Amino acid sequence: MFLNFDNYVIDITNITHVSWKKQKVTIPPREFCALAFRIKGSGNISFNQNKISLSTNDVLYLPQNIGYTAKYSDTEIIAIHFKTANSDSFAKVFSPKNSEKIYKLFLEALYIWQAKEVGYQELAISVLYKILGTLSKDNQEQTLQNNFINAQSIINSRFRDSSLSIKDVCREAKISETYFRKLFSEHFGKTPTAYITQLRIEHAQNLISNGTSINDAAYSSGFNDPKYFSRVVKKHLNCTPKEFKSYGK
Repeated sequence: MFLNFDNYVIDITNITHVSWKKQKVTIPPREFCALAFRIKGSGNISFNQNKISLSTNDVLYLPQNIGYTAKYSDTEIIAIHFKTANSDSFAKVFSPKNSEKIYKLFLEALYIWQAKEVGYQELAISVLYKILGTLSKDNQEQTLQNNFINAQSIINSRFRDSSLSIKDVCREAKISETYFRKLFSEHFGKTPTAYITQLRIEHAQNLISNGTSINDAAYSSGFNDPKYFSRVVKKHLNCTPKEFKSYGK
């Protein structure tokens, strides 16, 4: 895909600042791509049986040779039209972390194009790549954040599985184990393993206080050995599992 940098810009054909009133339009396939910053307005675009939504400050990438239908509110955009070496199949919407920075880059590209000084096409392409680089970085950071949240969710839902490992969690969530451990410690002030142990102890404590036997509570909370469970409780809470029976009473 172009925005993953396995494609490249051949030429910029136009950079324009346009606005229009609320409308519904059908656009046939075009020989150029469009990267547009939405200064004002919202919209819904349908193409190849796919639908995407747009809001103010979003950036829309529309590949060349793709037709679409769109329903817009009152809209104002800056659009960069360009050709790429290869054609992509999918449009994409970005919601920049720093929309003001992206907006200024679009304004810079627009000014360069309108001034048309010597070398303006090359300068405009360089600004386009600055925009793409910033969007790519934001997208990567968002993906890592989503994967981190997914890994945490896996732990929260499956901590009672005694075979659960951080390695397996990270593989399933598609996140580096080293990065996950580092980020987890920064967010929670403890290691993922310590967090799982805490969840297991709290779960067992709740079971025992409600009448479940210590052995059954240990097994149900992810501990393979009730004796080991007792040692863990003693180490972390300085008490025995038997004392959980009076918990909350």
